[in-house]
Amino acid sequence: MPRTRPVKPRKRKPTTIVRSPRRDLKRGQSVDTGIGEVMRHRAETEAAIADARRSSERLHQAIDILPQGIVFLDAEGRYILWNKKYAEIYRASADLFEPGARLEDTIRIGVARGDYPEAVGREEAWIAERLARLYQPGERHEQTLAGGRTILIEERLTEDGGIIGLRVDITELKQREASFRLMFDSNPVPMIVCALDDEGILGVNDAAARHYGYGRAEFETLSFRNLQAFDSEPPWADDLGRDDQVARTWKHVRSDGALIDLAIYSRRLVYEDRPAVLLALMDITERKRAEARLAFLAQYDVLTGLPNRNLLRQQMDEKLPHVRRGGEKVAVLVLGLDNFKRVNDTLGHGVGDKLLRAVGKRPRSMLREPDLIARLNSDEFAIVQSGIGKPEDVVTMVRRLQEAIADPFLLEGNSTAIGATIGIAMAPGDGDESERLQKNADMALSRAKTDARGTFSFFEAGMDARAQARRKIETELRDAIQNDVLRAHYQPLIDLSSGRIAGLEALVRWPHPERGMISPAEFIPVAEETGLIAALGGLMLRRACTDAAKLAKRRPRRGQPVAAAVSRRQRVVAGHGRVEAVRASGAAARARNHRDSGAGAERPCAGNAACAARARGAHLDG
Repeated sequence: MPRTRPVKPRKRKPTTIVRSPRRDLKRGQSVDTGIGEVMRHRAETEAAIADARRSSERLHQAIDILPQGIVFLDAEGRYILWNKKYAEIYRASADLFEPGARLEDTIRIGVARGDYPEAVGREEAWIAERLARLYQPGERHEQTLAGGRTILIEERLTEDGGIIGLRVDITELKQREASFRLMFDSNPVPMIVCALDDEGILGVNDAAARHYGYGRAEFETLSFRNLQAFDSEPPWADDLGRDDQVARTWKHVRSDGALIDLAIYSRRLVYEDRPAVLLALMDITERKRAEARLAFLAQYDVLTGLPNRNLLRQQMDEKLPHVRRGGEKVAVLVLGLDNFKRVNDTLGHGVGDKLLRAVGKRPRSMLREPDLIARLNSDEFAIVQSGIGKPEDVVTMVRRLQEAIADPFLLEGNSTAIGATIGIAMAPGDGDESERLQKNADMALSRAKTDARGTFSFFEAGMDARAQARRKIETELRDAIQNDVLRAHYQPLIDLSSGRIAGLEALVRWPHPERGMISPAEFIPVAEETGLIAALGGLMLRRACTDAAKLAKRRPRRGQPVAAAVSRRQRVVAGHGRVEAVRASGAAARARNHRDSGAGAERPCAGNAACAARARGAHLDG
């Protein structure tokens, strides 16, 4: 068999591949572009992460500065984010807070630790209620923590099922509410809380319930307008300041229909989550009555209910300007009652008061609507009649008044008769001012009384001059008595049986520095009307005693008593008072063997038995 020679493999020449330069450039560019895209996406991602990190930090910073506690939970109730205030509120459980931890777990641990006093004794039930409120949030609710703190909780669901929770520490608010409730309920001042929107009564204290006569439950069904008597707007409507509130008075109605006056102070607040106003109600009913009483007393006569002098002057001041413009006349009548003192002395002041009330009623039927009547003092009344045409019209009215008052009054079974004397002043002739007209009418009344009781007199210009002269005499007489100007002139008393001088009578004389010797007939009546007669009589008594003592020393027969008589009106110094006055004057003068026959001022006493008897006097030992 032939041997075959092995065949050697033929070597191939290496094939040289020549690449196109353009194709290599495109492939290199593709690789570079891919790397660039990766780098760019990476940079964007890192930038986004950095932005997110910065946003998260800003979010943390933003919620950390909030005064409320904030917590974010996912749909399974796991912690996502919370702020410092939240951790501060739940500081006892803050060591359990970490992202991903369940709120339910921290609550259970907190219950076991005793962080929630409300859960004691009913732990599982309390936890179930808390979780139900967490996953089905509704109204806000309160939570009490250990240590007495109270937390207000409000929770809301997010769109992805998560939960945002808000926590507010209202411990101080609850304490203030408790203090307010204590002060409100136990306050003796009636207090009411009203809603601002519908004016409904939200709360009342016991004092208000008692004051208005309602039960608490019934009271809180009312509106504030149910309490107001006349005011359509509530006290807080105008947002009055404190001073305005004090100045204004409100009138309310109690449950029994009685009206009461109130000063109301208001302050706005939030009551049970509603805008409200707190009202403190100060009952000033008695104060208003007292003020009204004082105002009445200032302007009215208590006994008769008629205007007094002050109110009459005000009414006249309002009426007289119309008189000046219209040209009509006004008559001012001052009416004085005759014999009124006798009624008081004989029948008593009670009957006298009834008489005055009756007198005040009788003229009213004769007066027209614009006419005025007032009581001036104890037994004087004033009547102002307007629309007078001539003086004869006034005379007709005066006579009707006198006839009406002269008609007897039947008082407590007694028929009492009095009279009236009237003085008249006419405006504008006798004056156009109220005070001047009253003064002129008073002077006319004095003139009428001097002439005859039961008459009337019109004012005359000369009356004012006489009145001025009379007032001047009174002033100067008072000074003369105080300065010991008056002198005693003596006239002898003759014993008709023997023809010898039995004694002396002292007569008062007034040496005036300008007018010379003034007659006693001029100043004695003034002294009697003004009450100076007693001082004058005492002065003359002391002077007579002094002069009698001097005379006794000069007499040769010193043992014989000296008789000195001081003429007087019997009403000035009488009875025991006269004797005491004589004793004091005799002791001061150190007169011996002195007799006193009276004390006072000079008056004729012819035909008067009492005057004759006083010559016997009182024997004084010096």
